[in-house]
Amino acid sequence: MWSANSAIPLSERRTLTRCRTGAARNLERISRPLPPNNRCNTQLTQHAMADTLEEVSTPQSRTLNFQVPNRQPCTVEFTIEPCDDPKRYGNHILFPETPLSKFLGFPVANAKVHSPKSRGYAAYYGWMQVARDVPELGAVGKSEWHMDPVPVHKDCNTPFVFFGPEPQLFDMPSRTEPPVDSLDWEARSYLCYLEDGLLTKVVRPILAVQWGFWIVDGKVKVKKAKVVDVGDAWEECKGRFETEFPGWKFLQKV
Repeated sequence: MWSANSAIPLSERRTLTRCRTGAARNLERISRPLPPNNRCNTQLTQHAMADTLEEVSTPQSRTLNFQVPNRQPCTVEFTIEPCDDPKRYGNHILFPETPLSKFLGFPVANAKVHSPKSRGYAAYYGWMQVARDVPELGAVGKSEWHMDPVPVHKDCNTPFVFFGPEPQLFDMPSRTEPPVDSLDWEARSYLCYLEDGLLTKVVRPILAVQWGFWIVDGKVKVKKAKVVDVGDAWEECKGRFETEFPGWKFLQKV
């Protein structure tokens, strides 16, 4: 179960194999057009929103165990907590003209892969992420998952936001300019691997975590994170992956 007040100290995070901050991706999220085909669709109704509007104001954490074929057992520590120190996470670097107070309360997501019995190629994994948002809470209509990339990866034809030995996921989404009064934003983070480490472009999923935030009357509310069925979650967005990343194959979990 997700637990409160037990988040892993973020100061202990390992050196990232790819330099990235989730706030930077807001530059892409604001106006990125969505491809017309192979979209991942879900229906969001006012009734469903009422059932899921469960705010969590304390840190959430969970440790998940996993093992894939021909690899040693591993764990991933996933934490979500409201931001209480935007400068600590580098918001002043990405958005120097925006008051830091505007980033307070938005979720900070951090996931660390630990492979205690393996190193190097035997510990290579990758993180993929999709996101969606609904401008008005309770709106009836389709909300479409889209890729949530790192800006510097644009045109690189890679599905991964982080990839390498024991990769760490970091993200801190926000909406500050223009001010937003009502929003439902959600991300789905997939931990994945390549069967041969890093030689061929064939991806399989391991697990998936869904998390996000609401803005209600201008106030940020962090959602309760949840582990979702990775088979269903992967199949839902497989068409999107195949369209956006030619030359790659996206197979189901073994």
